[in-house]
Amino acid sequence: MKKYKGSALVYVIVALVFATILGVSIATMTQNNILQARHQKENREGYYLARSGAELMYEHLKSNNLMSGFINSNTISGAEFTDYEFSEEMSGKVDVAVSAVQVAGGSLNKIVTIESKAKLDNTPNEELLKLRFELVISQEGSNASTRKIDSIKDFKWLRQ
Repeated sequence: MKKYKGSALVYVIVALVFATILGVSIATMTQNNILQARHQKENREGYYLARSGAELMYEHLKSNNLMSGFINSNTISGAEFTDYEFSEEMSGKVDVAVSAVQVAGGSLNKIVTIESKAKLDNTPNEELLKLRFELVISQEGSNASTRKIDSIKDFKWLRQ
């Protein structure tokens, strides 16, 4: 019996080491999951903040009949805003700019890009989202003043 004296202490120490390793592993995994969930939440909020900015600009262009300015130009006034704050619930700022380019091949159509950049408060992340669509422009006669927007097509959201 003297031969096994103190063996219980070794078993207890080994059990404590395993319990400590298991506890530290669980705590580390829990902390990593919490950080990952916070990061996903910030990304989702940034995405929706940027999307809201782009949609707000699109509605602004439509409701104020500003899209017709793109018929003869690639830039128009009133097609940008900076440091826009939506509400206290979405704590961040949005910068939105609009540009247009002529479709290649002699077409009168324009590709309009609304670029919305969202920056959440207290995070280093910025979310950049673009809404791209094509203005279908027609012309009756040879006079440039007879151009008009027939339709809007090919909406595409681009996330970068």
